[in-house]
Amino acid sequence: MEREIFKNNKIVEAACLLNFKIPQDNSIFGIYWEQLQIQRKFTSKENLAIINPTNTDKPNEFIFGNSMKYTSEDKNKVIQLHRSSISFHQVGKYEIWESFKEDITEGMRHFNNISPGTISRFDL
Repeated sequence: MEREIFKNNKIVEAACLLNFKIPQDNSIFGIYWEQLQIQRKFTSKENLAIINPTNTDKPNEFIFGNSMKYTSEDKNKVIQLHRSSISFHQVGKYEIWESFKEDITEGMRHFNNISPGTISRFDL
């Protein structure tokens, strides 16, 4: 079966989120940046403050923490790393799944080089 490519693609953003079974140490942000520098696709990083609801039975309890946003030079590719998750975003010029899949695979390969983190959930 031949794959159909749409000429008038309206996809604005593609995203893939992977949650970790055990939260990562805060040192993960700098170590992952060093891994990304091997191929130099990501040229900027930005520290982001986050507020997340807890995963407990207390619905009004929140966790305050940090996350890091890594952006490609053309601003079309973004990786967001949190202590409890990593997400990959194609925010412009999305063309085909195979290209986005390669970004996810490469980003996770870099992550696996520094952390044996177990994935508990995968959203695409």
